[in-house]
Amino acid sequence: MMCIYYITHLDGLQELWVKKMDIYLSAHAIADTLAVKYDVEAADLSSILLSTYILTGCDTVSYLYKTAVDHLEDLLPLCRYGDPGESLDVKEDVVTAARQYMVSLYERSDFSGNLDVL
Repeated sequence: MMCIYYITHLDGLQELWVKKMDIYLSAHAIADTLAVKYDVEAADLSSILLSTYILTGCDTVSYLYKTAVDHLEDLLPLCRYGDPGESLDVKEDVVTAARQYMVSLYERSDFSGNLDVL
């Protein structure tokens, strides 16, 4: 997860390979393929995947990531939190995006509820 994030966020880094068991995986190809598949910017996609992992602690359930990608536009404040040059103060839009994401995992009404109602 971190390699997919860093390949899209470190200027000048063109390739990044990860060894998993006895196989080498191309993090740059994975990031590019996912960005094309979901028709989003690779940097935004990798940020939301990392944010999803941080919020849920899970890196194996595709529904968590599919939900995040489907609502990427709503979650941009969350996935851009901590970007270089940005304040590290947690603003209300970041908190709201995190809440909306968690609600979307349990409720199919496209972010209309809140955590108390859920």
